[in-house]
Amino acid sequence: NLMSNIVGALIFIPLIFGHMRFDFNLKLIKQMMRYGIPTIPATLSAMILQVADRPILKMLTNSVSVAMYTINYRLGIPMMLFVSVFEYAWKPFYLSHYEDKDAKQLYSRVLTYFTLAASGVFLVTGFFIEFIVRMPFVGGKFINPAYWSGMGIIPIILGGYYFNGMFNNFAAGFHITKRTEFLPIAIGAAAISNIAMNLFLIPKMNYWGAAWATLGAYFISAVVLYIILRKTFPMQYDWKRLGILIATTIIVYFAITLISTHFRLLISLFMRIGGIVLFIILLKLFGFFTSSDIEKIKLLFRRQK
Repeated sequence: NLMSNIVGALIFIPLIFGHMRFDFNLKLIKQMMRYGIPTIPATLSAMILQVADRPILKMLTNSVSVAMYTINYRLGIPMMLFVSVFEYAWKPFYLSHYEDKDAKQLYSRVLTYFTLAASGVFLVTGFFIEFIVRMPFVGGKFINPAYWSGMGIIPIILGGYYFNGMFNNFAAGFHITKRTEFLPIAIGAAAISNIAMNLFLIPKMNYWGAAWATLGAYFISAVVLYIILRKTFPMQYDWKRLGILIATTIIVYFAITLISTHFRLLISLFMRIGGIVLFIILLKLFGFFTSSDIEKIKLLFRRQK
């Protein structure tokens, strides 16, 4: 990791020096400090939010529960990767469009489409991760069969990552208005809540409690940031369509999962594939997909060009 960072720095040194101006702008430095300093406690709170569950779980249970939780937590990586990729693309996108007349409407649609894509990632991962884990790999199974019983927490972790992505979407307003001082409030509240929920839930639910605490903390971070956003950078999100998406995803996932577990492996696999098709059909029946949406998506891609 150290060597890769050194190589990366060396590659960019010519570019950095090519844009250097050797002057001192006190006003600019003050603006940068006012913008950047709040991100320090926000980052520290985010780290607490991400790692506090393991030591608390180990303190209240044992290393076996920590291993069960950690290994199955990592199986939620498809949603983590999706949210990370979205964040990298999202920042330059909203910073290049914030002066557009319809910027807020555009940002609202992005959250809707992000949720649609996240629903697909949730269903595909939730439906098929069990089959992937059971497949033979070089050196044995994907993960040791001793940890298969903990795969039930994967949908919970996927949900937590989704709310983390929703938080990233809301954070755009604070970066645009340069009001980053509000970010530590939301993330700090989530970090404190995460610790409190872990201490309360783990003794009652073991590693399942840690999973629910993670989901709850990310949910709180998104809700708190949205409440502040309404006063700082008001947005009109399409909550009706978001509600349809989330509700349809949850219903289809649990219905298909519960039914398919009573059948043999191959039949169960086909039923879950059918669940993806059912999800799309239900969205169409509920009026989620419209000709207007298709035109807006085409317009979005044309703008990116």
